[in-house]
Amino acid sequence: MGNCTLYSDYELEEPTKEQLYDFWEEMLHIPAQALQKLYENTCDRLAYVQKNKISASVTTFALPMIINHVYTKSVGVHCILSNSECYEKDMMKHLIHNLLENVNGKYENIFVFTEHPDLYTSFDFQVIPQQIMSMSYEKEHIVESPLKQLNCKEEEDLQLIQEILEEGQSLSREFSSLNHQVSSYLNMKSDKWNDKLYYSNNLDAIVIYEVVDQVLKLYGVYAPIIPVLDEVCAEIKEAFSEINFYFYPDQLGVENTKVKTYTSAKSLMVKGKYVKELAGYKYPILSEF
Repeated sequence: MGNCTLYSDYELEEPTKEQLYDFWEEMLHIPAQALQKLYENTCDRLAYVQKNKISASVTTFALPMIINHVYTKSVGVHCILSNSECYEKDMMKHLIHNLLENVNGKYENIFVFTEHPDLYTSFDFQVIPQQIMSMSYEKEHIVESPLKQLNCKEEEDLQLIQEILEEGQSLSREFSSLNHQVSSYLNMKSDKWNDKLYYSNNLDAIVIYEVVDQVLKLYGVYAPIIPVLDEVCAEIKEAFSEINFYFYPDQLGVENTKVKTYTSAKSLMVKGKYVKELAGYKYPILSEF
């Protein structure tokens, strides 16, 4: 591709590997050390090097999934563009083509979240329409909530999050990622989620939520033993009359839900065996990558 050279992870020498993590840190605004931990289980990494500098990369990592109660051997794809010039030169398509040559046939499903679905349609990826579960639930305001708001700038809170994610039950027995811990941790550290994180000492659980216009948006519940929904709601200060679940809520003991279409700037795209079975689910929002 012009004056760019394509390297696999095995061909990258140590200084260039350090550049790769620095490149990810620059693009994602996440410390390189945390990103290195995320990719300890990496299956493959490819990068374009231009003038001794990383210009684009694509990475896969192990992503075992439970889909409709069935364990599946899946893999996640994480792409990073350095600038629009890379996209215009079809650099990323070339990267994806080479990466898929390495993983095709080894996994039942390949998952990717992308703002550029056109990059993947030519490789037989399909956009998965996602749906969230919703239910009516009358909850009154309480004067004082036992929940403690977490602050990811505090080392003690970060340690608590890490411990609960490592010890926690699977978010769902019907649909969930079994290798979500680091992705969930990195998402929780982001500004988008930091003001929505709470810890319940009563339940030994992290609850990620917000209440908007009398609707509880429940983004995740992480705990060594996941509590039932009534226990979670009893801890929340705000009043609400409806709950939207941004993960599959079977572990909360939830029944009698209805579905709503979920929309996002990022599309979930999948190539593989279980595309049809994925319809109607919401990939756990805190585990997106």
